Amino acid sequence: MYLRKSKVWLGVSGIVTNQRGEWLVLKKQYSGLKGKWSFPAGFVEAGEAIDDAIIREVKEETGIDCDVEGILGVRSGVIKNDISDNMIIFKLKATSEDISTHLPNDEIECAKWVDKQSLLNMECSPMIYEFVRYMPGFKPLQNTTSPGKVFNYTKYHLYY
Repeated sequence: MYLRKSKVWLGVSGIVTNQRGEWLVLKKQYSGLKGKWSFPAGFVEAGEAIDDAIIREVKEETGIDCDVEGILGVRSGVIKNDISDNMIIFKLKATSEDISTHLPNDEIECAKWVDKQSLLNMECSPMIYEFVRYMPGFKPLQNTTSPGKVFNYTKYHLYY
């Protein structure tokens, strides 16, 4: 099912950092973010957990492997009084750093590692500016629990 045809969207995005503390950013080639630096992001697919979705999106868009460290926040809005647009924002740590030379040409113009303070002087998505300014106050939600087999989940995380 193509989830954007639904009236309720669930997306994921993430701040991926490397060993030098740089942030992974990319330039989209479509939508309102065309030509602006943004975080890797995309939609959760049917049968996919949100943490698996962000790991997949980062890999597809940049070639970078990473691990989830926690959740930083949730962005939620309504588009044209009709579509519920929701995004979970993750904190991730890169386990590889070489950006793929085979980026999805129809989606991504380029990707690179950037010192987070340098992002304030680049044309970026509003979300990047907010996280650069307020990141020191954020602590990722990283503890998880499982309800057991009560609801027959094949994967379950409650972040707190």
